[in-house]
Amino acid sequence: MSTALNLGDLTNLRNLFKVMKSRGIQPNTVSYNIMMSGFAKLGSRQNIYSLHKEMINLGIKSSIVTYTILLAARAKDKHFLDALRYYRMMLEEDIKPDVQIYNVLLNVLMYDSDGHQIIKIYEEMKSRGIKPTVLTYNSLIRAMILREEKERAKEFFREMESEGIKPNVLILDSLGITGLDAIQKLQDSNGVNLNLLDYNTLLRGCLKKSEYDDAIKIFNIMQENEVYPSLATYTILTGAYLQNNEIEKAIELFNRMKNDNVSPDSQIYTFMIDSLLIHKNIDETYKLLSEITNSKNEIKFKKSEVIRLFDSASKLENSEVIEKLFHTISKTESQLSNVAFEKILWRVAQGENYEKKIDYYLNYMEKCNIPTRNTIYGSIIEGFIQKDDDKNSIFWYKRMIDDGFIPMGKTIFKMVQFLSKKNKFNNVLKYWNDFYNYGIKPDKDDFNFIIDYCCKSGREYIVSEIFSQCREMGFNPTSGNLLKIMQFYFKKSKVMKVIEFWDLFYVLRIHPRLDVINFMVDFCCTLKDKKLVSQILSQCNDAGYDAYSLYRLKKSNKGTDEINALLNKLENTNNNSSEKNLYEKNLEVIEHWINSREKKSNLFSNFNKNLKLSEIQTLRRVLNIEERAIRKREKLTDFLQKNKSLLDPGAQRNLKSWTPYKKYIKNTNNLKDDVNSNIEENVKNVNSTNILSENDELLVDSIIDATFNSVIEQNVTD
Repeated sequence: MSTALNLGDLTNLRNLFKVMKSRGIQPNTVSYNIMMSGFAKLGSRQNIYSLHKEMINLGIKSSIVTYTILLAARAKDKHFLDALRYYRMMLEEDIKPDVQIYNVLLNVLMYDSDGHQIIKIYEEMKSRGIKPTVLTYNSLIRAMILREEKERAKEFFREMESEGIKPNVLILDSLGITGLDAIQKLQDSNGVNLNLLDYNTLLRGCLKKSEYDDAIKIFNIMQENEVYPSLATYTILTGAYLQNNEIEKAIELFNRMKNDNVSPDSQIYTFMIDSLLIHKNIDETYKLLSEITNSKNEIKFKKSEVIRLFDSASKLENSEVIEKLFHTISKTESQLSNVAFEKILWRVAQGENYEKKIDYYLNYMEKCNIPTRNTIYGSIIEGFIQKDDDKNSIFWYKRMIDDGFIPMGKTIFKMVQFLSKKNKFNNVLKYWNDFYNYGIKPDKDDFNFIIDYCCKSGREYIVSEIFSQCREMGFNPTSGNLLKIMQFYFKKSKVMKVIEFWDLFYVLRIHPRLDVINFMVDFCCTLKDKKLVSQILSQCNDAGYDAYSLYRLKKSNKGTDEINALLNKLENTNNNSSEKNLYEKNLEVIEHWINSREKKSNLFSNFNKNLKLSEIQTLRRVLNIEERAIRKREKLTDFLQKNKSLLDPGAQRNLKSWTPYKKYIKNTNNLKDDVNSNIEENVKNVNSTNILSENDELLVDSIIDATFNSVIEQNVTD
């Protein structure tokens, strides 16, 4: 078995182990250790743990070699808890750990365990008289660096030097000592004792600090010491040149690598081609593509590398580049994915002969059993949008739906944005409705865009309709959104619509910004209803702004300097009115409301003393909304009596049966006020100032009850 393990003949090793057990020969500790070593070479760590359990079940004792293998396996799995468990088992079995055990254990603890646990194990190691090695300090220093305990890392470094242990390249690199400085610290100015891995580490360190001259010196030193650069060495240096936009030097080094008989792989080809594409160096790109095609060595690009190259190529205006890249890579055994085809189709949709090319790539996908997804259609549509081709973008959107695919939110929004620039208002709303139709929640920016667009359109009913739809899709408006809508309705002289959206600040618990307060004070300056003005200013005060002072200042036609000074003051201060008095005042109003509506006052009394001031204010605010609803209903009744002769019987019945509550519940999706439409159609020669505004959907009993219940159910105990 030992011979099979040394020869790397792991298949024969497993067969020998099976034959041994089948003939009744009981494997011993050494046999199991050999098998576990074989599985370690195969990377089959689960089999290692299974064999150890088998040893325990058979009563076969483990050795220090057994636990070294187990700890090394756990180090690769990065399972520090299991590693500690094996360590404790070893101690319980009275097996004395050696320096190798501790080095492996510290290595596994380095990434996940806390710093105290690492120090504890190190102290145990020293208490047993085991001297640390360079590997010990490497794990300790790197562990401290990972936990950002740099001073502790330096302490271990000084301790290591005092013990006469020379640091290795990895330790110096962890401490940020790289390049030529590291070579000096290693007391090896000529770099004679360094290996290829050391040189590559030094090169990476140099290039992280952009010390390109030092990197070239180290590159020359390694060759003088007959340490020949590997593919990794050339990849490190070439990547650094490309990152520094030194394309010519990168090409020179790349050619030198090939002259040194070091064959390039997909990674370095990806670095080179990607940078050439970014810098629009098409000729050199074509040379490398031709080289890949004619290469004797099989170049197989990774999925991520293919996507990276196609992404860079798709950004070039010339679609021939990405097509040539596709044909080159398709001749290798590289894996092509949906994302790669999305990049190609996006670009070819913008070029000539797009119909044939799109069909060609879609057929190629089918041939390669790559499933077509909505993202493929989305890329084609976005390609036509980029081309400013509304006809084909609409055609492919329809084809996507007809083929049974649901559009992505990104695609819908691209169509909405694109058609808004074409001033196709109805089409914009049509595609926006697809968010709702397919149950796709738009992003925050999508919501903001459609609200801005509708406000700019000047269509009054659409703004409320879209806003209602947005709320239904889960949109939480911001202070800026509501301000924009209020400003829109203010310009349209729709007073009650402004109030409706002002109420939303309190219903949705959105704290108004100063610009909102400033607008509402300006709005109050235009109102004749003193009670309404007083309510609004009181609500502004509840939000923490001295709106009364601002209102008086503006009404007195004071200069802008005084107004701006007060606004700056309001920006930095809050209303400091007594919370207790405001609390009791609002509580009294709410209890009166409960009693007047025959609510279960005992339910409220269980919680009312625990409600926060902000919650009491929210309830009070909702009552203010209801109060306006009642006043509005009274005005409607008045209006009906005074103008009865001017309305036809149908309009009279509509008015009699209408209340804000019933109307909202009956039709939440259509915000256009049918009642007001009837009024406009049937009232003759009536002064328009006597007619109430369009609608007041928010003034509803359902909202009042929902708000009240949501507050008291919280049972706040602060």
